[in-house]
Amino acid sequence: MVALWAASIRTNIGWMLVIIALLTSSISVSVYSLIKQKSQQPSLKGTMIPILKVIIGAFTTFYLVKSGFSAVLASGLIGILGSVLFKRYEVEIFTGSFVGMSSIVFFNDLGLLFAALIAAVVYLLGKTVFVGIGGKLGSSAFAGTLIMAYLLGVDPLSLNILFINTSLPMWYISMTLACGAIASLITYWVSKYWFRGSTVMGSSVIGIVGYVGSLLIGSMGPLFAGTIYAATFAGMSQEKVLKNPHFFAIAGLITAILFLSSSNYLLGLGGKMGMSAFIGVIATLPLIKKT
Repeated sequence: MVALWAASIRTNIGWMLVIIALLTSSISVSVYSLIKQKSQQPSLKGTMIPILKVIIGAFTTFYLVKSGFSAVLASGLIGILGSVLFKRYEVEIFTGSFVGMSSIVFFNDLGLLFAALIAAVVYLLGKTVFVGIGGKLGSSAFAGTLIMAYLLGVDPLSLNILFINTSLPMWYISMTLACGAIASLITYWVSKYWFRGSTVMGSSVIGIVGYVGSLLIGSMGPLFAGTIYAATFAGMSQEKVLKNPHFFAIAGLITAILFLSSSNYLLGLGGKMGMSAFIGVIATLPLIKKT
């Protein structure tokens, strides 16, 4: 949200300032409510294997990206393979895949290893917090990649900010936002009815479908694929959190707005999509309580 505030101020887009202010208020109310809820104390006992799986997910995805795969395609494939071959640790492998999506400009092997370790610890410590909120996995990865970027001397916040890329036609923006809402809803639906509750499989499959669709859009395809993939993470939320299908669509729409709007900000950091989804879901919660 800090990034979005900075972007909207620098580009002097007044109406977006109003939207971001409303989102900030909504998020503040939701976070306060969630923190008041009782949760179990986090524990790092018996975590060597989960941490190892996060690292494996990070490196396999990273090297797929380095060999020429799209980051979205690489993460989606690792998510599917992890779900099929290592069902017990599919979530940890998927978390690692978000770290591995990071730009190869930022990380060498050692940097990637430490980013994955940080992400794994954040994920494990946060397992009992914000339960059922989509985007938690990516947020854990984002913490690891952001910290390591700074430790390696890279300041992603210093990159040029363009809040909304004015070169994008309105039809593209409208289509991408609509598809984001649909992607979140479909992820929820296929996870529940096709994949026996595996949100990892649901998100991975819909993310790859979004990537395939993006190939038809040309140079604007990568941003479309990333936005759709981000929206699928909102669709990974538990039904007890978002309650109704239309709230999944709303969370996906907000996620798409956040990711598309900040497309030129925090470039190359793995987990940015998940962070967008995490914010999108939390911003949706007050709407649920009012219905």
